[in-house]
Amino acid sequence: MKQTLLTGFGPFGEVVNNPAERIARHFELSGAPGHILTVRVFPVSYEAVKSGLAALLGTEGVVQFDNIVMLGVNSRAAEWRIERIGVNADEKGKVDATGGMAQNAEIIPGASVQLFSNLPVDDIVRDLTAAGIPAAPSDSAGGYLCNHLLYRTLHRLQGLPSVAAGFIHVPCDPETFAADDKNKPEFAPAFEQHVRAIEVLLEVLR
Repeated sequence: MKQTLLTGFGPFGEVVNNPAERIARHFELSGAPGHILTVRVFPVSYEAVKSGLAALLGTEGVVQFDNIVMLGVNSRAAEWRIERIGVNADEKGKVDATGGMAQNAEIIPGASVQLFSNLPVDDIVRDLTAAGIPAAPSDSAGGYLCNHLLYRTLHRLQGLPSVAAGFIHVPCDPETFAADDKNKPEFAPAFEQHVRAIEVLLEVLR
């Protein structure tokens, strides 16, 4: 059995019902074959991510997880995006859901410009596609909390190659936005497809 950390994010801005949170909560209740799951949903907050990640992983030494799968919504994506790279940069002036802002241009001052996920990205994309779920690798996790969490996690795991960690961007679903939001994208798969996608992904990581 693999010890697997599955994370999501709560609501922010026009995302009133984040599918990343609902996916994480679903698997918190259902579990997954071959995995002992630990589930954490982060508020969309720089400080909450920093403190919450330290509580989960500690600040040095070994960690208890074999896999770390982080989820966040990309409300304009038409497919699941399996991120390859975390970048040591926060977008200037970007305010989180609590009104907080990034403290530095660099997430970890003086650290590497970028770090690479060691999830089996190509295998995940292959198996999602084979299951009829649109998926693609991605080299940009954005400049907001998704990339912030990814980079902090990869930085913490340096020297621990046995822990497979990476970030997955989820497309929106019909519950993501308020009913009267005129900016809702046309592409919005059912939540059941999201559940199936994570089942496939966790099967790859068994």
